Amino acid sequence: MSLGTLVENDKRYAEAFKMFREASDQENKMKTWILQDFSKLIKSTFLLKIEQNIVEMMGIGSGFGQMDMHLFDVIGNINHKINELVVEPNVVEIEKFKSSIASSVEYSNVTLDILIVSVFGKKMFGNQWRYFPTGRDIEEIIDGLGLNYMTDVINSKLDISECVDGNSDNGKLLLDFITHADYFSERASPELEKAIFEALDSNEYCFKEDVLHG
Repeated sequence: MSLGTLVENDKRYAEAFKMFREASDQENKMKTWILQDFSKLIKSTFLLKIEQNIVEMMGIGSGFGQMDMHLFDVIGNINHKINELVVEPNVVEIEKFKSSIASSVEYSNVTLDILIVSVFGKKMFGNQWRYFPTGRDIEEIIDGLGLNYMTDVINSKLDISECVDGNSDNGKLLLDFITHADYFSERASPELEKAIFEALDSNEYCFKEDVLHG
């Protein structure tokens, strides 16, 4: 049975993304970085170089916009208008984002331009099919444009404990998001599934805890 693309199933993508957020400490790490490091950086350097009162942003895979809104909070506190181009494959998530902006007075200075992309391109990455760009892919594009930029790496951990239990619906959703394949557990060959688990087990940012079932 061939693997489907998760981004083509809006409902399951949203469910898988929710499971990923619960299993990872990524959001907490990013929020801390935004409120501490980014806040200091943008006040001391970035905004001082903007001649007009408008900040142009681009969000890659913004989801429902939680991290973007933390960025808006920091930038907005310095009284700048914000225009953001959002690249996001999931219609369900982007509608949540748009609704949050439209219903919040504090984001009246924000304008969103939405670009929905179903698949960025498919290629083999290690033992995984990859349907989305990495930070390095984006850096290569910026390099090609000859733009100046700064990078910062935020390391986060992912709890893959549920993935070990073949009967766990949460584990199946998490595997879907990790592989960006629709119903991966049901459709993947034993060889591919084994390769994915070997890749996860060897990843320093993934960990497993004992999962108890009554």
